[in-house]
Amino acid sequence: MTIVRSFEAVISLSPDDVMLVLGDLRLYLSLWSFSEVYVDKIHEIRDNEGMIDLVIGDTTNRLKVKLKVASEGDVKIIELEGQGDIYLLLRLEVGVRGFFTLVTARLTVKSSFFKERRIESALIKFLDNLRRKMIYELPAIVEPLKRGKIVPPQPTQPAVELTKPAPAVTPPKEEVKAATEEAKPPPAPPPKPLKPTEPFKEFGDPRELEDEVLLSMIILKSQLISSLKREVSGESMIPLIISIYKESKTNVMYTNWVDEEGNRAKALIREGSLTGFRVEKKDGSVLNGKEALEFIARLERRPWRIYIYSVSI
Repeated sequence: MTIVRSFEAVISLSPDDVMLVLGDLRLYLSLWSFSEVYVDKIHEIRDNEGMIDLVIGDTTNRLKVKLKVASEGDVKIIELEGQGDIYLLLRLEVGVRGFFTLVTARLTVKSSFFKERRIESALIKFLDNLRRKMIYELPAIVEPLKRGKIVPPQPTQPAVELTKPAPAVTPPKEEVKAATEEAKPPPAPPPKPLKPTEPFKEFGDPRELEDEVLLSMIILKSQLISSLKREVSGESMIPLIISIYKESKTNVMYTNWVDEEGNRAKALIREGSLTGFRVEKKDGSVLNGKEALEFIARLERRPWRIYIYSVSI
């Protein structure tokens, strides 16, 4: 069976700038870090060829991948082909659109009938997320690359964003009292008090991930160690991050947490210290440090997909 899907994206960069990332397999794969589709492991990448384990939905697929770049007039053609447990071809046409760049993408995936049923919905979400990432994240990655502040990793893994915890927040002392007069409608329920954040006090106000240039450098210099799926509450997040760090045996670790609603929590640990905590909410707003921690503290227990990276900075 064959799945075919496509999209268009207008990006606020020149075609040459877009090619800096999309023309390099290592950097290209760094964009693939979603809960539906992600590179679980890169076995080897050299000269735009390599072997990866690609998770699609609830399936893991070993693929030999190759990136080819060609030109048709003023349009650059990028083809990422993967062969193995499934066949995958993602073709991108990169051309000029006024002062911007138009990327036209076409994804073709061939698999058995039963696997197609299992992976089709995940691939649809993947393309939508990839389109958004090209529009909103490529500019942040390209600028540091052009200034020579970022050296492409050897190799790199799917893109991830970082997060760090912040100081504790004291819950309200009193709740709003309910109205007692029968003639009046009952008042809106009071907001839930924040859960105690005592476990986070020792980390102060970690705001390192607030620097967008630094965040881009971390994304591009990160190597995926592993990915997990855990169901935890907000107050359990930081202890779990510390536990993962101790087991990782790496000096600098970056983790990206994604829940089913689209919230992202990103943490950066340097030599045992949690130096950055960032939350990107589903509505597009961004919180850092103490404010990010306050948001996380309110979250009830829920499933998270956790991407764990070693960072060479």
